[in-house]
Amino acid sequence: MKKVIVPKTHEQAVYYSDFTGKCFSMLPEVELTIEFNYGSKFDGSKLKLDLSDEDLMPIIDLIKSKISEDYKNKLKSENFINSINHDDALDSRDYSQTELYSNKLELNKILI
Repeated sequence: MKKVIVPKTHEQAVYYSDFTGKCFSMLPEVELTIEFNYGSKFDGSKLKLDLSDEDLMPIIDLIKSKISEDYKNKLKSENFINSINHDDALDSRDYSQTELYSNKLELNKILI
């Protein structure tokens, strides 16, 4: 949750976890957005939560327990491609891309 503390030309704000109320030092670690589309009883609604990694873990655990084998296989395929891209980025010394691919691999490993 964002709270504007000084509404001026250059806005100053602080961010808080929508679960725990913990103040973030800068931006939220995780922004979780759920959009409800046509057919949903919440059609047109959007839910946006600012969370810490710690706040997100129960949601990750729930997702892990609910995803299908087909989706897990899709994640495994993505991991294969991400692993190749990670190695290529590392070989070319593109450390920001290397870190991004490492993060993707880590999340997918948790979900699989």
